[in-house]
Amino acid sequence: MLRWAADPRATVTILYRLYRENDEEIRRVLAANRRMPPELLEELAKNADYRGILVNNPAIPDAIVEQLAHDPSPWIRERVVTHPKVTASILSRLAGDEEWKVRKAVAANPATPLLSLRMLASDDIEGVRDAVAANPTAGGRIEEVAMVRRPPPPVL
Repeated sequence: MLRWAADPRATVTILYRLYRENDEEIRRVLAANRRMPPELLEELAKNADYRGILVNNPAIPDAIVEQLAHDPSPWIRERVVTHPKVTASILSRLAGDEEWKVRKAVAANPATPLLSLRMLASDDIEGVRDAVAANPTAGGRIEEVAMVRRPPPPVL
């Protein structure tokens, strides 16, 4: 059954039957299957046990990407930033995330809006500022990026 759950050619009928098995291991495999019907993916997203798998599935609906952007787990929010369906509005919101690793991931994403990159260029965490400086979107268009690479002036 696990082989069918992972099969990218599995029919929707087979995927529904496997989902109804109510087997945790099968559902984990189904969460990664790109052919899963959106309504079943939405059901899986209600359970925290499957969100770490769903966030890596490029076929999840936009609504699940949005939901995962609000997940209590910083690891999930960090993964959302690199999801192919992440939107500029999600990136902008996560640019202000309390977890620095999430902000660093936003700073490194080339799809991050310039306004958010400007904000992140003055982040308290050096790793976040370094990610802004390395972001190809910044490309010298952000005045603050130059300051990120420059050492602070000596204190006299």
